[in-house]
Amino acid sequence: MKKMGLFLFAFIFMANMAQAQITIDAMKFGTGVENNQIVGESNTFPNDVEKVYCWLKVLNGEGKTITLKWYNNDVFLSSVQLEITYNSMRTYGFKTIYGNGGNYKVEVVDEDGKVLQSGEFSVAGGSDSGAKSTSGSVSGVADGTVKVVDMKFGTGVENNEVVGEATTFDASVEAVYCWMRVTGGEGQQITVKWYLNNVAAGEVPLDIKYNSMRTYSYKKINGQKGEWKAEIVGPSGVVMQTGTFTTN
Repeated sequence: MKKMGLFLFAFIFMANMAQAQITIDAMKFGTGVENNQIVGESNTFPNDVEKVYCWLKVLNGEGKTITLKWYNNDVFLSSVQLEITYNSMRTYGFKTIYGNGGNYKVEVVDEDGKVLQSGEFSVAGGSDSGAKSTSGSVSGVADGTVKVVDMKFGTGVENNEVVGEATTFDASVEAVYCWMRVTGGEGQQITVKWYLNNVAAGEVPLDIKYNSMRTYSYKKINGQKGEWKAEIVGPSGVVMQTGTFTTN
């Protein structure tokens, strides 16, 4: 009887564990994460904030995946998946702001598409303008006479113009093109540096043949998901323009 009681207890315990639902125990926004804790915690941020971090404490999530979905003024921006490797785990995602003001929302979604938690924060400026159709970028910084006056992402380039312009792409897309218009660079060379989740992913030099020229570089995606960044670097190494997009 004693052995049967122990067996029954173990069976009930394991059944309860199997039925335990993944939950979000805490959700906070801030300007960074240090030692697995949020720093600069707030729900309102200035327009010049570089990034806003969404910090989470997740319970009963070992071996599962959650997705953070980001919105600005109710316009979907991007999503990122987070692998939960422990039953109780602190993790985070972040969004680069680049001066895009407004009311932001983050939804935490489980593998079945259920919204586990949502939170909101605001960034000063542009609250009534909606999200920009192209990625945010630093204001055009000149490198000597060379300057990038326009920059866009898309699925191709036709007749020297970007097509399929967006900042969020399905990871099944073959390539994402970084299109730009450069002035003052005749006879010089610029470089496009690519990053995925802040890890260098290659660079491409581009020769500028005319004083005002439209040109582009592209990156094969190969199913990779995450936050991409393209830096346009001038002849002397100055980062003249930066843009971001997401694949999911």
